[in-house]
Amino acid sequence: MHNSRKMRQIVAAVIALILFINGAYSQFRSADIEESTNYTNIIDDYLDPDISEEIMMGTDTNARIAVLEIEGAIIDDVTFGMNESYNHDQLLKEIKSIKEDPSVKGVLLKVDSPGGGVYESKQIHTQLKELIEVLEIPIYTSIGNLGASGGYYISSASDKIYASEESVVGSIGVIMSGLNFSGLLEEWGITDQTIKTAKFKDTGSSTRPMDDEEKAYLQETVDRAFERFVNVVSEGRKMPREEVLKVAEGKTYDGLKAKELGLIDEIGYFEGALADLSTTIGAEDPQVFRYSNTDYGSIFNSILNSPFLQGKRSPKSKEEAFLQALARLNEQETQRPMYLLGGE
Repeated sequence: MHNSRKMRQIVAAVIALILFINGAYSQFRSADIEESTNYTNIIDDYLDPDISEEIMMGTDTNARIAVLEIEGAIIDDVTFGMNESYNHDQLLKEIKSIKEDPSVKGVLLKVDSPGGGVYESKQIHTQLKELIEVLEIPIYTSIGNLGASGGYYISSASDKIYASEESVVGSIGVIMSGLNFSGLLEEWGITDQTIKTAKFKDTGSSTRPMDDEEKAYLQETVDRAFERFVNVVSEGRKMPREEVLKVAEGKTYDGLKAKELGLIDEIGYFEGALADLSTTIGAEDPQVFRYSNTDYGSIFNSILNSPFLQGKRSPKSKEEAFLQALARLNEQETQRPMYLLGGE
């Protein structure tokens, strides 16, 4: 417990130092803006206070390209250590900042994701479509290692999709996963005591098997989400719905096959997609930038709430480790449809 308290104090001190440096930097930038009317400084007015820009290359501030990075599982959960690479709220703030920034003439999505939540994927897709309508700018996508399920769902909002020969693309489908521990619980003498108001209230419970009626009920939910996925791909890729259904078997394809099937437009990497987008917007040297998170309060809370700093000890036996694992699985049990590559 003493070590845990000491670690909290150390982390608090580090965060305080970061906040101090950030405050000093903000004052420096404010002073700089007072002395200059350069358009680059005025751009700061469009930024959400929790995000900042990182210039990647280029000098033309009148024709800028925003890079949106979608990496990891697309799930609205930034609990420390659970989903470090993807931040849903951050991405929404980035899109909002682009909407309010007239200097942005193009957007390049950098996708490396197995997919994620149905809700989150739809929300980002909708925001990107609105972005195209509001600013009337092109959106290109560069798929890295993986652009599957929800990752591909979001990519389909773009005007053009690039992937390498070895990229994994597709997995058009919906999955709803769960575990049934009832046999194990019976063996250990553990009995479920659920009290409910209606038959379907605990559908998908990990403490008992589902009957056929419950399976049919959940299958209908999955099928409806699948229909919406197919419609999104059909509209985004300008493919007849019947053609989409032929490739919507949950299969993934390498880049070459994906191009053959019409799921992507070009074989290429991020640099090639960026060069083509620059040509499309008529800019020889566009300023290319991405966003970074400056919401230190959120980071601070995530660190303090992490299992490490909460002083949760390691299990003393295999049996205890097993029970802890079951408890974690039960906590994560959502029984919700996912646009997620199977097995992730």
